Amino acid sequence: MPFTLNERIFSFINYFAVRNRDYSRMVLQRKYIYFPLFEETLAYHDMPDDIKYLAIIESGLNPKAKSRVGAMGLWQFMPA
Repeated sequence: MPFTLNERIFSFINYFAVRNRDYSRMVLQRKYIYFPLFEETLAYHDMPDDIKYLAIIESGLNPKAKSRVGAMGLWQFMPA
């Protein structure tokens, strides 16, 4: 996907690669635990492999993540 390196993109690169490097390192370590499980399950259900990246966005691959509105887990599912 082509993109233009602009101020907004640069700020995200700076955030994840410089200012919040520990978070990025933690997510990269956790992917070795969770991605094989996701890939197997997604393949079994004939779903796109890229869906696994949503868990990074939703929870940072933290299985104990809980949002202020009650969404929980890796995928931040809501109770009901």
